[in-house]
Amino acid sequence: MPETNEILTFAETCAYLRLGAPKVRELLNSKQIPHRRIGTRIRIHKTAIDEWMMADRAERVGLAGEVEGLARQLAELEKKIERR
Repeated sequence: MPETNEILTFAETCAYLRLGAPKVRELLNSKQIPHRRIGTRIRIHKTAIDEWMMADRAERVGLAGEVEGLARQLAELEKKIERR
């Protein structure tokens, strides 16, 4: 059974996200990824990363839905204009 409270190091986080160290550091410094500093070391809960990624995905899906809705509204307006 997988460990649900796994704590990752900085290097493990880079590998898990498949991102380079500069990009992960940028995400950590901008507080986009929840983490804790213990002295100079960074520790990140794997579940926090998973939740962050799911929230980001949900946000993007939500925006995609809004864009789709706006596209439908635009198409309806274009039809109304054509009818005139």
